[in-house]
Amino acid sequence: MTGDAPAGEVAITLGIEEEFFLVDPDSRDLLADPDESIFESCEKARGPHKVVREFLRSQIETNTRVCESVAALDEALRETRRIVVAAAEAHGAAAMAAS
Repeated sequence: MTGDAPAGEVAITLGIEEEFFLVDPDSRDLLADPDESIFESCEKARGPHKVVREFLRSQIETNTRVCESVAALDEALRETRRIVVAAAEAHGAAAMAAS
């Protein structure tokens, strides 16, 4: 899909925002003070995703890139989740969906 809509139609773009808790991988308790390197690893990962720190230190928000198809959105969502999970695991934590 090129993003060019036929005359009279509007091209639609899609994106997803998700929130995760950073937890202890064994107890699943929230980490009161997660390793700062988790956030840094997510921010350094290549790709057009965005990772945002939340008010609660144990929470992380992700945003996919803007996509023009459901298939591209699926790929972007999987990529963004892989980045968060890998960063958390590399620093002794786990990522758990916030809702």
